[in-house]
Amino acid sequence: SMDGRTRLIWNVITSWASQLLRIFIGFFMPRVIDTELGQVSVGIWDFAWSLVHYVSIAHVGIGSALNRYISIYRAANELEKLKTAVSTVVVIQSVLASIVAIAVVFLAYQLPNFFQDDLAGQETTAQLTVLLLGLSIAVHFLFDTSRGVLTGCHRWDLHNGLVAGFNVASSIAMISAVLLGHGLAVMAAIYLLSTTLESLVRMFIARQVCGDAKYQLTKFSPKFLSEIFKFGFKSFTLAISPVIITQTCSIALASSLGPVALSIFARPGALVRHIQTFVTRFSFMLTPMAAPILKSDGLSALNEFTTNCARYCFAFTLPVVILFCLFGDDLVLVWMGQNYVNHNVILILGLGFLLPLAQSPLVRVLIGVNLHGVAARISLGTTLLALTIGIAIIKNTTESIEAYALLMAGTMTLIDGILIPLYACKKLKLSLSSYLTSAFSRVMIISLVPVIPIILVNKFVPTSLLVILFQISFYSATVITLYWVSLLDDAAK
Repeated sequence: SMDGRTRLIWNVITSWASQLLRIFIGFFMPRVIDTELGQVSVGIWDFAWSLVHYVSIAHVGIGSALNRYISIYRAANELEKLKTAVSTVVVIQSVLASIVAIAVVFLAYQLPNFFQDDLAGQETTAQLTVLLLGLSIAVHFLFDTSRGVLTGCHRWDLHNGLVAGFNVASSIAMISAVLLGHGLAVMAAIYLLSTTLESLVRMFIARQVCGDAKYQLTKFSPKFLSEIFKFGFKSFTLAISPVIITQTCSIALASSLGPVALSIFARPGALVRHIQTFVTRFSFMLTPMAAPILKSDGLSALNEFTTNCARYCFAFTLPVVILFCLFGDDLVLVWMGQNYVNHNVILILGLGFLLPLAQSPLVRVLIGVNLHGVAARISLGTTLLALTIGIAIIKNTTESIEAYALLMAGTMTLIDGILIPLYACKKLKLSLSSYLTSAFSRVMIISLVPVIPIILVNKFVPTSLLVILFQISFYSATVITLYWVSLLDDAAK
């Protein structure tokens, strides 16, 4: 169907399968960098990505907003508006790509000032790494229109398969380069090349999927530019808060405690981001679906759809977070070694990201029906206030990795876990009590019950790899069985 509901399950399955493949390959990269280049290099690589993610703020939500308009115009068979949308966004993205490239050159030049003497003689390597990774973001911006076309046509399977394929190929190439004696700069150059090839292939595929979405300079529309900029800026403001929170905490930690401390902080953060990616790969699909559902079936149908999606999102998120909190330190130990294990940070980040991730479908539907302007202002204002106060407190007390983790998790929970969902329920006229009961209560009971025997086993049985694997298998099998019996209805099954 044009609203994408008939493709939702297939899109989610292919998306998660591609992400599992990316995780499997990417799992080895930090360990290889640590083994071959040292912990300082791991910290530089993490810091470079934190800085580059800040630069990516320049997209102001334009590229990601396009899929909503593609979906609406295709459902209404408004082909001229479709061409206008694509042509206008191509021009915008070209300008933004140029701005990003200039900003990256400046940041790479200024990089040594962030660390002073903490780079251990790797100033030039760090500068080249930031420059090349930043240019890959500029290339991504330049060709981002084709991503909006594919996802607006609800072909997330093609988009995610392409991303996963190139990510795996680039990861293998980067790991091989390090094992052959090359450093971070060569890894960044490989990533830039992979991003360029991926973007070109995506552009070709998008033209095959939606031949009407062609770029024509004469179709550029200042009126549509104003419309999508307003929508995109609201979406951007709402989505940028988590980026500001995570990257500000990472950069502040690195500048105060050094790249080694950041490398320890970033490992559980990377695992949480993998969980976040699984959730967002599902919830992002809801934005281009929301408006067509509202138009064809009405608000009650949209709210029922939203609540069901929130339930299934929480059903995935809660068990994974529970396992992360119980066994995250063991995973980091096996993955990176004892020098990277910090159990307190794992607990703080796991619990802190639970509510924001679980309720992301509600927020994405709010964006899809264009009711997120005030929510965006609430999000950004609260973020800036919380970070300003939090960092000031940390600087004037005792700086630690745990303190920055608590600041990050607490701010995320307050904004995306409490304030924005409350506002979304109000705007969608969705009963808060009905939403909470239907989306969370049954899932919470099912997910927490199998934790009791695991706690008892940990109390009386010595920990070993075999015991941990048995506990994870027991928990997963129990939760899946209970979900199938008591959570999924016949249609869902």
